[in-house]
Amino acid sequence: MLPLCMNTSTIRFKVLNPSELNIRYFMYYLKSFHFKEQLSRYITGSAQLNYGPSHLSKMVMPLVSIDEQQEIISLLDETQVLIELRKRQLEKLDTLIKARFVEMFGDPVTNEKRWKTKPLLSMGTCKNGMNFHYDDSGVEINCLGVGDFKDYSMENRTYRYFEGEPLYPFGYGLSYSSFEYSDVQINENDTDAASGVSVSVTIKNVGNVKADEVAELYIDNKPAEKLSNNLNNGVDGLSEALDPADQPKYSLEGFERITLAPGESGTVTFKLGERAFDTVLEDGRRVKLRGSYRLYVGGQQPDARSTDLTGKKCLEGEMTI
Repeated sequence: MLPLCMNTSTIRFKVLNPSELNIRYFMYYLKSFHFKEQLSRYITGSAQLNYGPSHLSKMVMPLVSIDEQQEIISLLDETQVLIELRKRQLEKLDTLIKARFVEMFGDPVTNEKRWKTKPLLSMGTCKNGMNFHYDDSGVEINCLGVGDFKDYSMENRTYRYFEGEPLYPFGYGLSYSSFEYSDVQINENDTDAASGVSVSVTIKNVGNVKADEVAELYIDNKPAEKLSNNLNNGVDGLSEALDPADQPKYSLEGFERITLAPGESGTVTFKLGERAFDTVLEDGRRVKLRGSYRLYVGGQQPDARSTDLTGKKCLEGEMTI
């Protein structure tokens, strides 16, 4: 038996006929690109990915004779041994490099060799983001900034708050084809409670091959408007608890996958949950504020960098609660 995939639990796969399928052949197959490609096609869920026996019924695998399976297993076992050996060699090399550095220059923290030190920013410039371009003025090194581990502020973190220009934004991806979005419809069944709201959009494959498209829906809560529209005066301490500068630019509230043949059009519908229009205040309260909300639908997030990469803008819509 083999632990397989996983949300918060596991499922187990048991071979019915060991003379037909070697479980270790199946184990190696689970690591293959063929399996992962099928997995990405059938897996469901957003915050947590869901996968279970019902998905297995839709998937297929190449099945050779049991003797050929054993031969493949033997070859892959030998390859795995070489991979592990190489990993250990690289780990030892990394340790050696660190040891040689300390031997030659001393511990950089204690600086027992009393090397002269200078602040890093006195020797160069530093800028946030990852979309940097080299020039003739010197060598640049791109580093991933992680910030202060003790700072729990979301300022400039994740796609919802980041103000820089990333190399590839959250939500951006390539496809084998091209798609056009049109006719965004907001169906407001119960806007007073902001529940039962669904958004539909028409997508057309304008390329030459059959392909999948993942449509994304983002919501901008427009917090500044909520403070000034006089519709939320009944919310205690709103002016102190709601700082537009600390609110996300927009949030991903839904995504749907659709498969389209060349020239084919289809409609995807996002059913928004009860919390889709919530605003989290500085004191931790989660409230639904009255006013207008801006919705974006497209194949990427609604930022300038994504538009530059794709040549397309998200469609926009407005709704009022």
